[in-house]
Amino acid sequence: MKPYLVGIAGPSASGKSTVSRMLTERYPSAARINLDDFFFSKDTFPLHNSWSNWELPQNLDFSKLHSALSDLLEGRTVTVPDYSKKEGKAVGEKIVRPKDLIIAEGFYLFHDRKIRDLFNLKIFLDLPEDIQMKRRLGRQPDLDPRYFTEVIAPFFKKHGLPARKHADCIINASRDIDKVAEDIMSLLKERLS
Repeated sequence: MKPYLVGIAGPSASGKSTVSRMLTERYPSAARINLDDFFFSKDTFPLHNSWSNWELPQNLDFSKLHSALSDLLEGRTVTVPDYSKKEGKAVGEKIVRPKDLIIAEGFYLFHDRKIRDLFNLKIFLDLPEDIQMKRRLGRQPDLDPRYFTEVIAPFFKKHGLPARKHADCIINASRDIDKVAEDIMSLLKERLS
């Protein structure tokens, strides 16, 4: 049987990584791919008001992601970059083996049509900007709040939010993360049974 590919997209701090980790713990036959591992080196990012702008689709190697997901769907083991945001570059590689369930997550995951078309199920975690900012500053206290208001929020609105319309399911991510994970698990139970 071909693997079942689930994509989880949404804005910064919507819980994509946390939910994906919870799902891979819940489903031992699941593999996880993180879009963040496909960033190019930070030194290639354009500046926006003196900040390196992480919020542009062009900073991501969608071609390499497409290749990795396609290979996994064909039952082939893949090697993907292991990206360190702190260092702003890949610091190694990770082996991802094909499993019955593959969960991919990332803020611009549905941006590229060729990648979008690979998914069996596309989930968008919806979160208002004020909660995004509160959560993001909670986990990254050294973040300049202006970077959020001038870069993260407007660029996601321009490049990430339009892909929301391609989701099969939109989930309110302002709730407790366990509830969000339960909703996704219910969806998977329906789809996989």
